[in-house]
Amino acid sequence: MAGSSGGGGGGVRHDRMFLSLNKSLANTANIDIDPTATVTSAGAMAATADPHPDWQLGADLPLMDEWSMWEQLQTAGQQPGSRGDNYDNQTNKFATFRTVQHFWRLMEHLPQPSHLVEGKKMVRERADGVHTVDAIMLFKSPIRPKWEDPKNADGGHFQFQIRPRECEPAQIDEYWNNLVLGVVGATIEPHDIITGLRMVDKLQASRTPAAATIRLEVWFTQCDAERRDTLRRNVERCIATGLDNTMYQPPRSEHKVHSKQVKH
Repeated sequence: MAGSSGGGGGGVRHDRMFLSLNKSLANTANIDIDPTATVTSAGAMAATADPHPDWQLGADLPLMDEWSMWEQLQTAGQQPGSRGDNYDNQTNKFATFRTVQHFWRLMEHLPQPSHLVEGKKMVRERADGVHTVDAIMLFKSPIRPKWEDPKNADGGHFQFQIRPRECEPAQIDEYWNNLVLGVVGATIEPHDIITGLRMVDKLQASRTPAAATIRLEVWFTQCDAERRDTLRRNVERCIATGLDNTMYQPPRSEHKVHSKQVKH
């Protein structure tokens, strides 16, 4: 670990609305996913009450990069949120997209972090049985979500350990959605060094409920310290920007260094 910054994401107003796609939550903006909507951040979605906001477009638009969605499966006897002996067998690519329209269609069916906080599980049925999914990952194609991939080796990631006991479920959704939209929409600079991001369910991996977390990670390739620090500042700005375009206190971030010799 090379360092940490930020706070606990406190100072939440009780009347604040969050960018969440979990319609069962009360304090979320009324956002209906339109498959022709542009990919933008929470701060640009201020007019969320309008069912036909200005950021909806009629034409399908290509994204700057092609992306793949992956899931990490928990095997029998494995500690939740940890990596097993056969990581390649644990990871499964289930979708690839390169247009805005396809992205929003997939987003509509992805679980939100608040669903996990509610006690729901992500599962995948395979020939050898039903497996719990403990991580959802989005990576630029053809990068694989592993440290050993050439684009990830000698790079690193910034991670945020979000504790549900310290944060509203809808706010955790907003943290994750902000990162997804910022990364896929290439609005977090320098976007060319970003390789992917992960949401890891560690709610059951902790020994006590107070220590349970959802871990959000932004991965990047090898770069100089100046570009890395710029990325960190912009990631923290993105994750902490609310629907009212106010930048709130970001959650505490940690910098993890990847190595070809060290497995994640």
